[in-house]
Amino acid sequence: MSSPTFIFCNHLLFVLLALVTQIHVIASSSSTDYFGGDCLEKEGLALLKFKAELIDDYGRLSTWGNIKDCCRWRGVRCDNRTNHVVALDLPAPQYLDLSSNDFSTTQIPEYIGSLGNLQHLNLSHSNFVGELPYHLGNLSMLRVLDLSGNGDIVDVLKLDWLSGLRSLQHLDLSGVNLFQVTTWMESISTLELLEKLFLRSCYIQETPGNLSLPSIKSYRPLSVLDLSSNNLGNISLFWFINFSKSVSHFDISFNNIEGKIPDALSGLKALSYLDLSSNSFGGMIPDYLGDMMSLAYLDLSVNQLEGRIPDSLGNMMLLVHLDLSGNKLEGGIPSALGKMVSLSYLNLAGNSLQGGISPSSGNLSGLIWFDLSDNKWEGHVADLIMLLWNSNMLEHLDLSSNRFYGSLPPLSRYSFLTVISLGRNGLNGTFIEKKLNLPNLLILDVSGNRLTGSLPDLSSCSSLGVLNLADNLFNGTLTESIGYLSNLDMLYAHINQFEGTITEAHFFNLSQLGVLDLSYNLNLSVEISSSWNPPFQLGTLKLQYCKLGPSFPRWLQKQRRVAALDLSNSEIYDTIPGWFWDNSRSLQALNLSFNHLQGVFPDLSSYHNLSNVDLSSNEFDGSLPLLPTSHMDVVDLSKNKFSGEATKFCNATYGWTVLDLSNNKLTGELSLDCFKNLMTLNYLNLANNNFSGEIPSPDNWSCSLESLHLRNNSFRGELPRLLADCNGLKIIDLGENHFTGKIPTWIGETLTLLGVLSLRSNELSGSLPLTLCLLANIQILDLSINNISGIIPRCISNFTTMSSKPNISEWNSLRFRLVHKGVASFDDSAYITWKGREAIYNKTLALVKVIDLSSNMLVGKIPPELAILQGIIGLNLSRNELVGSIPNYIGQLEFLNFLDLSENNLSGGIPSSMSKLSHLGLLDLSFNNLSGKIPWEGQLQTFGAPSFIGNPDLCGPPLVKPCPGDEIRTNNDVQNAREIHYMQKGDRFISLGFFVSLALGFIIGFWGVMGTLVLNSSCFSKVFQHVKDSPIFRPKGI
Repeated sequence: MSSPTFIFCNHLLFVLLALVTQIHVIASSSSTDYFGGDCLEKEGLALLKFKAELIDDYGRLSTWGNIKDCCRWRGVRCDNRTNHVVALDLPAPQYLDLSSNDFSTTQIPEYIGSLGNLQHLNLSHSNFVGELPYHLGNLSMLRVLDLSGNGDIVDVLKLDWLSGLRSLQHLDLSGVNLFQVTTWMESISTLELLEKLFLRSCYIQETPGNLSLPSIKSYRPLSVLDLSSNNLGNISLFWFINFSKSVSHFDISFNNIEGKIPDALSGLKALSYLDLSSNSFGGMIPDYLGDMMSLAYLDLSVNQLEGRIPDSLGNMMLLVHLDLSGNKLEGGIPSALGKMVSLSYLNLAGNSLQGGISPSSGNLSGLIWFDLSDNKWEGHVADLIMLLWNSNMLEHLDLSSNRFYGSLPPLSRYSFLTVISLGRNGLNGTFIEKKLNLPNLLILDVSGNRLTGSLPDLSSCSSLGVLNLADNLFNGTLTESIGYLSNLDMLYAHINQFEGTITEAHFFNLSQLGVLDLSYNLNLSVEISSSWNPPFQLGTLKLQYCKLGPSFPRWLQKQRRVAALDLSNSEIYDTIPGWFWDNSRSLQALNLSFNHLQGVFPDLSSYHNLSNVDLSSNEFDGSLPLLPTSHMDVVDLSKNKFSGEATKFCNATYGWTVLDLSNNKLTGELSLDCFKNLMTLNYLNLANNNFSGEIPSPDNWSCSLESLHLRNNSFRGELPRLLADCNGLKIIDLGENHFTGKIPTWIGETLTLLGVLSLRSNELSGSLPLTLCLLANIQILDLSINNISGIIPRCISNFTTMSSKPNISEWNSLRFRLVHKGVASFDDSAYITWKGREAIYNKTLALVKVIDLSSNMLVGKIPPELAILQGIIGLNLSRNELVGSIPNYIGQLEFLNFLDLSENNLSGGIPSSMSKLSHLGLLDLSFNNLSGKIPWEGQLQTFGAPSFIGNPDLCGPPLVKPCPGDEIRTNNDVQNAREIHYMQKGDRFISLGFFVSLALGFIIGFWGVMGTLVLNSSCFSKVFQHVKDSPIFRPKGI
């Protein structure tokens, strides 16, 4: 009689841990009963649990539990003195399954190698560690060996023991680290009966070229070969293609294989499953794939494949799954694919397909999944969807991120649809159906289109979990039928034109709602009773730019799980109630900016989940609130009325990322320890406060700063030497303080990434150091209103960024990003100061390339090297002592938008090339010694007399002084020019001095989303549209 088969499973871990240190499992083909004294109760119970996990076909363990004394049970041996169970004498098993247990810190027992009758051994996913015991090679009768999912088995040097497994048919070593095994292919080649081989994620490497590959027998029964998620190359691939021509399942995805898909694959005629995804295959999809008539599964996704989809693929009549996503394919969908009557999954996402689909493609009646997202497909959306008219089993439809246009066709026909994703196209019009009847629909995404009108009745979409209507032109009231969607988890309706009032009726049955975003609907009011008890617990709530006020929404009192809350710009005039903080322990991101909130903050230092806080542009006062230490990402408390000193606050900022305290009433000096902590930030803005004193320079410290803004305070002393160690700085704004001394040489030597440097309106002296010319990335340089002397160095030609013409690729060059924890990027902003008024620019900051050296004591000529700075759009050298003529090359700076050379000692004529500066919107050449006729043509005709006055020897229009030979101007012309002159002279802002300067200040816009800038002839006039129309005049001497 054959030996019984025991299956060890699930809770065997309990038994092994209790007994394996005391019991020796004796592998034999016979059994001898041995009886001792009464066994210990706990060991008897352990044996009964052990029995419960066995399948005993022959009742060999029938005595277990029927006799009180476990030492009298069949196969159990006890010690006569201690009564402990010391051995189990059981028939040798043929089937042993210890999978899905936790043998942490335990090696695979060597005695398993002595179970000579084993045919099936499964030790998978059991957290074994250490080495693979060589004794496993003794299991000559083993047919199935599964050691997969034991990633802590790392000390594997050889697999020679596999040669002893002469009967092995199924081998799975997936997840076992074979990185050090260089002869793994030799060991595999010894398994002549092998049918299934799984080596997923084994860290196996490409075979070195100096090693000879093992020979291959003429026939092998191998049918399944899975080598996915390794680092194989072409050598190993070709060896395995020839390993067995009988392979039907071949998976070599997620490897490092380059080149074309090898022709040798055409010899694997039995293939039904082929996965070559996530490699670097290039070239065309080979035609021979169409000859593999047995293929049911083909995945070529995430490679570098090019060209068109070959017609030959249509010959694969049995193909069920086709994935070509993530390549560089072009053209359309070939009509031959309409012959693939078995096809149920078709994924073409992430290519460059441009349109073109034959009506015969509508024969894909069995299609369940269709994904065409992220292509360049252009056409009417209804044309494509109607081609799927016969695919009445369709469940997944994704056409997002294409160029589809037109209105939506009826969708309710496809009653099995679970996903409809049409976002980020050019769809327009309204929903044709008044009621959408899709009871299986889970996701509906039509975001990022131009859809208008009202929403259909959605009450029949009872399974809907995600509804994304964002970024469209929907108007009217938001349908109350949404309130019937009891499974709705996420509702995105932001950036639309919904109006009317949101009430409890919209949410009465939304018990699963976790995300609600109605923001940027400017005419939408939210009026919910303070006594209402919501049926949901939100995790994310965004209502910015909705009308919530004037009171703080009391219905939030019942929400205790909110992690992200944005009520910015929502017209709230109130204090934050105490219950809000009591219920907000789960908060991670809080944005209450741009309201009229008042009051003093509680101590928030224990709110350890909080990582992003934006309370800017409110009316909070008192001391700065205490916030959690060490893990804050963004803290924006700017534009409030916080007062007092900041030392205690900033001592808690170590490990933060962004801090903006600008535009408050903060005072005092900042301590050494305070600055040590502040320098660990990436972004620091203390501008427009009343901070004072010198900035200390600590020793032995690290600096992570990328943007620093201290503008408009009362800091004094020399420029802080500690910044020399902040070699990641891209933006420095120290303007409008009382810094003295020379501009240090280390600015150019160590801060090589600087894109913006503003030291305007300080008390700096000395000459411009030549090391400034090392700032190749500089695009805004503002040193105006100081006491800087000497000449303008000719090496400014090294300003590489200014030398390049503006283009859209520079869009993000001054955009500050937070790349961790999902916090979106935000934009630094620049201010244009004009006649005492400041206008802010942030979206176009990357295009602003400006030099402002005005109001200093610079001498010499304007250097000819300025001609190299082809990308510059603003140049202000006014109120210096420059001499010589205006260089002729000035007309080559084609992107120049404003130019101020006034109040110098320039002489000679105005170059005629300046009339070709088509972007020029501001010009001031007044109060110099220029002479001759003004070339009043082209762009210069847009400027009046104030741009040229104060040059006694200039003549011609628009001045009242005619040139010799010109016609005498009428009295009316003269009178009009005088009226403009005196009107500007009396302007109270002009009396403070007229100049154009770039005063840099920076603010944070949370979760900023940049729009697309079309670079055209009007681009730069828009950048400076706030100053373009202002009259230009500044009396001499101001």
